[in-house]
Amino acid sequence: MKTAKVIEDHAPVHEAVMVGRAGELLRAERADDEWPGWIWCVNDSGVGSWVPEPYLERDGELVQLVVDYDATELTVAAGDRLTLQHEVNGWWWVTDDVGKQGWVPAQKMALD
Repeated sequence: MKTAKVIEDHAPVHEAVMVGRAGELLRAERADDEWPGWIWCVNDSGVGSWVPEPYLERDGELVQLVVDYDATELTVAAGDRLTLQHEVNGWWWVTDDVGKQGWVPAQKMALD
């Protein structure tokens, strides 16, 4: 497994976290200007989160998750060590040293 060291603190911006299953239909509202390839989507419960475009497939006026998805962003501090799972559109899904998982921007880490 690849590892990285956090070089800049990161904290989630959104409190509500969308967790969805493959096949779930979402309302796609807008593309992210700062992070190309991410789409703001809202589920039936009204919870919105950024979702990587490769995880979505158009279904009429809605989009469908093609994989299970968790939008959790991980709070990290400079110096933290992370295990890298996979990268999508400039963000890594990571695990910290106590087993918490979430997304962290690649630009806030230095790969080992």
